[in-house]
Amino acid sequence: MKTVSLLSTAALSLLLLAGASAQAQSEVMLEASYDATEADSLIVRVMDAGIEVHTAATDVVTVVMAITGKNLNKGREYFDAQNFDVRNEGNAVRITSARSKRLSWNDWRNTPGINIRVGIPASYTTSVRTSDGDVVLNELASSLHIKTADGDIAVGSVNGEEVELRTSDGDIVAHSLSGKSIHARTLDGDIAVGAADGRSVVLWTSDGDISAKSLRGTTIHAKTLDGDIAVGTADGRTRIDLHTSDGDITAKRLTGEHVRAEAMDGDIDTGTVDGRAVELSSSDGDISAEASSGESVQAKSLSGNIRLGTSQSTQITVRTSDGDIYLNSITGTLEARTSDGDISVDKLLTDESSLRTSDGTISAKRVDGSIRASGSDGDIVLELHIPGTVDATTRGGNIVIMLPAEHAANLDLSGSNVDVGASLLGFLDKTVSRQSLNGKMNGGGDLIKARASGGRVSLRILQ
Repeated sequence: MKTVSLLSTAALSLLLLAGASAQAQSEVMLEASYDATEADSLIVRVMDAGIEVHTAATDVVTVVMAITGKNLNKGREYFDAQNFDVRNEGNAVRITSARSKRLSWNDWRNTPGINIRVGIPASYTTSVRTSDGDVVLNELASSLHIKTADGDIAVGSVNGEEVELRTSDGDIVAHSLSGKSIHARTLDGDIAVGAADGRSVVLWTSDGDISAKSLRGTTIHAKTLDGDIAVGTADGRTRIDLHTSDGDITAKRLTGEHVRAEAMDGDIDTGTVDGRAVELSSSDGDISAEASSGESVQAKSLSGNIRLGTSQSTQITVRTSDGDIYLNSITGTLEARTSDGDISVDKLLTDESSLRTSDGTISAKRVDGSIRASGSDGDIVLELHIPGTVDATTRGGNIVIMLPAEHAANLDLSGSNVDVGASLLGFLDKTVSRQSLNGKMNGGGDLIKARASGGRVSLRILQ
């Protein structure tokens, strides 16, 4: 299972904003400071610059702009062409740029780096936009909006009304995000979050992985078109929706009213899944859940194996078109179906269950309740501990039914051969031939019916 590795904000700022080579030079081009009590927000609108925002318990707002590159003369010209403006007006510290000329392709390829470092109180509402550059922020106790067209975003701890992190081409890394609305989106990059807690939590990337240690919200959505999703714990009070078009989904614990994990072309591997409605689906991959519970639990794959550990639900549905089904302990009404594979159940505590395979074997080691088992080309083995009604059918395999000696049942067995163990004969009131048995066991009770048109039917006492 994937884990989330998050660097400290200081380390991230060094990585993102110190990208120049050892031979590069730097020069401070602009410095400004303001009384922090005269404003309550920071607004940055620049064309081409990396931005680092540092918050602290301070009564002074500081702005430092520097150029970095091998050719400082060209760097000065490029900086001047940006027409940077810094001012404190309308209760906001504003940093803007308006480039005075269009750049040629050669100019774009050789532009120096421009870095803007801003120091503000942690209570400032912050909005940052840059067309080309990375953005780093250590912590904030207010709303945050960051948008960059081409760059990475790294933030530490943010607790505000709204948290929005957007980049068109870059990664997003955040340690802790809290607010009513949390939205992290990149068109081409990975998203890594330590913790996110909000009314609405949305993590979205077109091409990249999503990883999160802890997610909490009324609704949680994590979606990637091409990448993996790895979640530690997610608590979605109304809904959890995890989706990848091409990748795997792993999660330690998912809890919510409606929990849905979908991997169009990949595997799903979860620890505990708990919700009123649980849906795990894959078009081409395996599905595994250690524990699942809810009013409805569904696990469906078009081409893959399905494995459920402990599952408790009013209705449990397990389906795969091409794969095996392994079920450990099932409590609730069960429907398990595969077109090409085996079905194996270790413990089945249910009033009613249905097991069906077109090409494979069926094995239920402990059955408490009624069961229907159907196969076209394979054996059926049923161990009935507290039997109910039994209906077992196979065309190209054998059927073995084991039940307690004291169980009362009506028997209707037929096959190419019917074999009743000698230890059972004393409990039977029967009409028997080589190919059929119709009668009562211990005076009669629930119907046990078995049909093996091309195989043997065996009845044994459960040991």
